[in-house]
Amino acid sequence: MRRKALLLSATALATMVSHASPQIARGARHADAYSSFEAMSLTDMDSVRVKLTYGGPQDYPVRSVGITVIGAGMRLDGFTPCRWPGFDYGNDRYDLDHFTTTRTVLRQMIKKVGAIQAVRRGGADTDSLPYLSFSMFFSSRDTTQCFDTIVGAIRGHALFTTLLNAFESDSAMAGAVRSLGRNCAFLPFERVRQTSH
Repeated sequence: MRRKALLLSATALATMVSHASPQIARGARHADAYSSFEAMSLTDMDSVRVKLTYGGPQDYPVRSVGITVIGAGMRLDGFTPCRWPGFDYGNDRYDLDHFTTTRTVLRQMIKKVGAIQAVRRGGADTDSLPYLSFSMFFSSRDTTQCFDTIVGAIRGHALFTTLLNAFESDSAMAGAVRSLGRNCAFLPFERVRQTSH
């Protein structure tokens, strides 16, 4: 069942001005190169899980968004090895908003997001609030791979814009991404146009 993420309150958004950057450690974690996901085949997409987790100031839970191909379940345990120590993954404890798409669209998304150099490097950008974890996980009989990068406001905006472009043929998926981006202040809300009579 799809559930709408809770909108951040004005109080939470206001704290972004003075909120201290998370103390993210640079070691004690495993991460595979982004290119390993770009090299995967269409059939490999059946075993890829993508997760977007908000980690900035909030007054209420903001459910993470999970993305898989149609018919695949969403697992969270595979993301654990590449988590960034110090980043708050607390929103993963709540019900996940799980959305599905086709193999082709998921692979296209991975390739388009890979064009953002700041994302594909897999680093942690904590210079500007809000923060978001973009992570991927792949598991097969022979191998397990995971990737996680933390983006701040500027790179987060670029990420959400790219995701919307990648999912333009999938209205449900695009809607989920747009909702999370707006609710977490990575994307602006569109103003309702006033009409005169």
